[in-house]
Amino acid sequence: MAAPRRPDIDAPLRAGPLLLAALFVAVFVLGLLFPPTGDDWSRVAFQNRTPAGFLAQAVGSYEGHNGRIVGNSLSFLLIEPVWVRAAAKAATVVGLVVALQAATRVRAAWASLAAFAGVFLLPAGLFRESYVWSAGFYNYVPPMVAVLLLVAVLGGRRDQVEGLRRVWLAVGWATLGFVACLFVEHVTVAILALSLVGVGAPLLVRRAPEPDAVGWAVGSVLGTVVMFASPGLREVAAHEDAYFSYAASIGDLVDRAIVNYAVITDSFVLSNPVLLVLTAAALVGAAVVRPGRTGAAGWFVLAGVAVVVGWAAVSRLALAEQLRCTGPAADSCTTTVLGLDVAVLFLLLAALVVAGLDRLVTARERRVWLALLGATVLMLGPLLAVSPIGPRNLIGPTVTLTALLVLLARPAVDAWARPRAPRLLAAVVGACTLAGLVLLLVIHGANARTAAERVRLMEDAVANRQPAVALPAFPFPSWVHDASDEKIGNRYYLERPRDIEVTFP
Repeated sequence: MAAPRRPDIDAPLRAGPLLLAALFVAVFVLGLLFPPTGDDWSRVAFQNRTPAGFLAQAVGSYEGHNGRIVGNSLSFLLIEPVWVRAAAKAATVVGLVVALQAATRVRAAWASLAAFAGVFLLPAGLFRESYVWSAGFYNYVPPMVAVLLLVAVLGGRRDQVEGLRRVWLAVGWATLGFVACLFVEHVTVAILALSLVGVGAPLLVRRAPEPDAVGWAVGSVLGTVVMFASPGLREVAAHEDAYFSYAASIGDLVDRAIVNYAVITDSFVLSNPVLLVLTAAALVGAAVVRPGRTGAAGWFVLAGVAVVVGWAAVSRLALAEQLRCTGPAADSCTTTVLGLDVAVLFLLLAALVVAGLDRLVTARERRVWLALLGATVLMLGPLLAVSPIGPRNLIGPTVTLTALLVLLARPAVDAWARPRAPRLLAAVVGACTLAGLVLLLVIHGANARTAAERVRLMEDAVANRQPAVALPAFPFPSWVHDASDEKIGNRYYLERPRDIEVTFP
């Protein structure tokens, strides 16, 4: 009788259903603790929860506000009860990890844990506007699943689907492309540009584009037309909207770019500890862990990492105030410090480009790398010219940069000579991820208790016909969007919304 087969303990540990289920549960439990805040209260208070009511809401929002039909509608449909929005957030985060696996074709446990950490363990501002604030979440996070799937399509299929199935698959991608363009404008721009490149690049070399890419292009063109045909956005184009605006002149563009860059850098890689660590680890690994000696490209990458990490540490600890603007105009900003920050960010971009060209050797890897790099830049660029922007606008570039880092790290992990290296890496990343989740549980558990007390006090005010109520402050207000606003009065009131005076300490 043959001896039983012994598992290969040196083989990479793959991210199977059990790990994905654990990630789902972790986000779901945290999602149960996230309180409604800001615009969420108008969603919670929405009364006409019928198909006709939701349709009327979607049409009114499209005509009077913007073209984010899908994102806005989801924020009304999936806001109550609390377990529904918690499940939606958990499913989306797991969807990001799975889509990242599909784009990079890296399915090892270390990669999935690193991906989860990159897209979920975020600094306070980015986390509260992307995950705690449900109205922000539904508009900004779900379309990133589609962006990663588009990147996977642009990378090329491993197995070819033929016949009618291929046609139906192209129709499915077209549908997804159309829907994905109806969440938020800067993501729409990225999807449209990438999908058109997916069709145009083969034509430049006189080769027919893949049906999947054609499907994406058709869907994204139609979706973009619907998005920007919104009467609400036409008011923005005519500079008649009181909330949204864009630069109207070169001088206005320069001023706005300076102010907006301060917002961008406050939540992007140089201010994001987890993403910065992932970036440094991936680049150092790409430069050092290799079959041969570290060449000129590797030394450039190492020097770039040293400068980037050193600047990020010094500037965020000693120059934090100079990185922020004190008003809406460029003269309220310390342009010298912001200029140095921009230079360091471009150095990081150069290091990513050099490392990618040096270590990614297959055609598919380079296509995916270019698509992720392009998506990151395409989502960042428009943010310099429009207003208002907030930390939530950075979740898209954060997701695509995380995917790029996982792709870049794989050759180094594969070349690591130490036995069981992938499993050791998975254990380290897993332990750090668990520590981050515990910290989030402590923070949001405390905030959830305060949120419950706020609701109790508002219910008492309504029951006792109190014209005013004092609500307690959140113990961790930086992790809650609009922590001290009066919009809870949209749900709890006497005769009309917000007729109870709400005060905070």
